[in-house]
Amino acid sequence: MKKSPPDREKYELARRRTEEVAWGGLFTALCWLFLMAAVWLPTMSLSLRILAAFALLAAELRLGQRGALLIYLSTTLLTLIYPGILLNLPWTLYFAPYLLLAFFFSRFFSGTTGILLRLAAGTGLFSALAGFYGPTLFPASLRARLQPNFWLIVIALGLLGSAVYDALLAYLSAFYRSRLAQSTKPEQ
Repeated sequence: MKKSPPDREKYELARRRTEEVAWGGLFTALCWLFLMAAVWLPTMSLSLRILAAFALLAAELRLGQRGALLIYLSTTLLTLIYPGILLNLPWTLYFAPYLLLAFFFSRFFSGTTGILLRLAAGTGLFSALAGFYGPTLFPASLRARLQPNFWLIVIALGLLGSAVYDALLAYLSAFYRSRLAQSTKPEQ
C-alpha cells in the first residue's frame, strides 16, 4: 500500500523535527561537557570554554540562530545545576553571547559596518565581564594605581580579544560550512 503525498509530507516534517531535536541534544551535551571539563581542568579553562562556543557555532550553522539560542539557554540552565553559573560566567556572559550577536549582525550588516558592530558588542561584553570579575581579579592596590586608565585598558583588551575571537570564528565558520557542504553533496 502506497502512502499518499500528504502522509509523506507529514513523515518528512516529523523526520526533520526529530533530526533537529537530536542535533540540539548533541550540541547541548557537547557544550555542557566542555564547560564541566573547564572546571575540572583549570589550566585549560579558556580553551575549553572556546570549544564550547565552537560547538555552539556548529549548532548555529546546522540549526539556525533560533536553535543556537535554545542551545545557549539550555546549556546555561544546565550550568546552574552543575558546576554553577559563577564558574562558567565567561562563557555565559562573553563567549556564547558574542557568537550569537556576531551571527545576528552578519545577517543584517556586511563588510566594515558588520565588523565594527561585532567588535563594539564584543568590547561591551568583555567590559561587563571585567566589571563583574574586576574586584576579584585585580587587587585594590593595582586598581588604585591603574584607576585613571583602568577602563581604557579593559576596553583595549576587550577590543583585542574580540578581534582575535572574531577571526577564529570566521575561520572555523568557513571551515565548517565547507565540511557541511561536502557532507550534504549528493553522491554520484
